[in-house]
Amino acid sequence: MEIEISDSQLLEMYHDTRNKLLKAYEDDIDSEDFSMKNYDFNFGYIEQLLKKAFIENDELPIRIENLKFNDSNEFTQISEKYSIVGEDTVVCQWDGSDGSNYYTSYMACSMKNGMTLITFLPVMTPRMSEIRPVVIQSLPMIIVVTILIILLATQVFARKIISPIQKLAYHADYVKKTGILEKEREIASGEDEIALLSQSLNSLYEQLNHNYEELEKSNLLLQEQNQRQEVFLRASSHQLKTPVAAAMLLVDGMIQKIGKYSDSETYLPKLKEQLKSMQKMIEDILYLSHCEGNMKMEPIQVEDILTACQTNYLIQLEEKNLTIEQEVTAVSMKTDGELLYKIIDNLISNAVKYADCGTKIRITLNKSGLCIHNRCEGILLELLPHIFEPFVSSETKEKGHGLGLYVVHYYSKLLGYQVEVKNVSDGVEAYIYFGESSTSHGVQV
Repeated sequence: MEIEISDSQLLEMYHDTRNKLLKAYEDDIDSEDFSMKNYDFNFGYIEQLLKKAFIENDELPIRIENLKFNDSNEFTQISEKYSIVGEDTVVCQWDGSDGSNYYTSYMACSMKNGMTLITFLPVMTPRMSEIRPVVIQSLPMIIVVTILIILLATQVFARKIISPIQKLAYHADYVKKTGILEKEREIASGEDEIALLSQSLNSLYEQLNHNYEELEKSNLLLQEQNQRQEVFLRASSHQLKTPVAAAMLLVDGMIQKIGKYSDSETYLPKLKEQLKSMQKMIEDILYLSHCEGNMKMEPIQVEDILTACQTNYLIQLEEKNLTIEQEVTAVSMKTDGELLYKIIDNLISNAVKYADCGTKIRITLNKSGLCIHNRCEGILLELLPHIFEPFVSSETKEKGHGLGLYVVHYYSKLLGYQVEVKNVSDGVEAYIYFGESSTSHGVQV
């Protein structure tokens, strides 16, 4: 081969190194003695020169040309490629052929710990004509193994796919039969189509549950509205007929001066009572229809409302010789004052109306709630479960229009209170619990 070195300093180093090696050969110096001699080989310069050539220049400072091959095989070069790996390694890839086979040779040169490491790896690539008989002979076994792998994979994937679908089908059938819209947990995990279907069904069940609950609330609200409309219709068509007829009878009797009705001074107050009864009934019914959307929540002193309600019944208390005993604690809370006034007013009105003459009415107010106790015969047991329904009243001479406790119950529900009316040993007690934590045992008196 012919070697041409274009760098003058590298050429001078080459000659110097050759002379030193020849001298060592002529003096028969072995490798151990040779390494102990102080020869100055500037390999660092060679390293820097090669790095510079690989990085900055297109050609190496050394050109090598083959002049004669001693091998009987003739190789034809197909390609040649150089790669830099890291800072201290160069890899050369040479591809060639001898006409029958293809060869690839890799040569790597690297510097590590002051030493130069050269690695050479030849690889022969067989031709397809050599591989084909082996593949044909192995083809039956390959087909059998492939079929077995496909069958096993089919079983695994079928279980993974069919099992979640069966769960979804069973759950859908369960929902269809029971009507319970609960979501199925852990049908399928991951991000595949079945998992997305499972998540979509769960979201659908949650949305249906939410819609169902909203529909239930709407139905309850609609029932209450229908009940209020029924209250209005029944009051206007039937309940108002009685006081109107009584008032008309009194008016006609006094105008025509028939019998006892000629004493107008006696029956005018009774006429006024009938008119007041109609007025209160109409006011209660009309206020029921629009109070829900017009509540005004503000800080209220409950004891002030309690005092104001009591002043409305001073005459009735005096007529029936009733006294009020009360144990009142200052209670301030945020509520609708007008609704709370109507609640307390109706309870005091019932207590005064049905209390036995010459007895005491006990009123207790604290942060838990309000308790009003009056001595009377008590509420009929068969009537007690229905006292909060409209137009339900006790069969006594003091029978009212039956809207008082219905109004109390409805307004308490709007304000978030609980109301309870029950018989006790010596009369009737009515409770209003202001907080959710209140129990059904009543306010301690």
